[in-house]
Amino acid sequence: MRIIAISTTVLVVVCFSLGSTALAANPSKLPIAKRNRTNKTSRQQTKRISNSVSGTYKSGNDALGSELKAQEMAGGKLKFSLYSFWRCPDGTACNGIADSTVSLKDRKAQYHQDDPEYTLKFEFTKGGCTVECDKPSNFGGFNVDPSGEYKKVSSKVVFD
Repeated sequence: MRIIAISTTVLVVVCFSLGSTALAANPSKLPIAKRNRTNKTSRQQTKRISNSVSGTYKSGNDALGSELKAQEMAGGKLKFSLYSFWRCPDGTACNGIADSTVSLKDRKAQYHQDDPEYTLKFEFTKGGCTVECDKPSNFGGFNVDPSGEYKKVSSKVVFD
């Protein structure tokens, strides 16, 4: 009689272990409490991805405009490329370009160039980015100023 009880207990444990493995492979068969935890984790992962600063941002119009491409990288780094222009009345254009990899912390980054000297500050928000340039005349010349509010137009980033 004891052998049967031990065998039944062992059999139950084995079935439970196999059952857990089978259920883990198919989350829809998990009990509701475990299924909700699994879905919550998936939602958190999706939310984290959608909060990425990576994307293409634009500001301005046809006469005065800027494009910022930003890619959030591992280790708290930001790879960026910023292009700003001003179209002169005679059809020519003045422009400024900066690209580098800088530290990113709390959705903020800063880039400094020595010659000509200027500093760019980036603050990423939901759906946009604020850029400040302390010396726009050093960034790109006559009437070129990358400072302003940028709207995220795409989550894709393609560096030229």
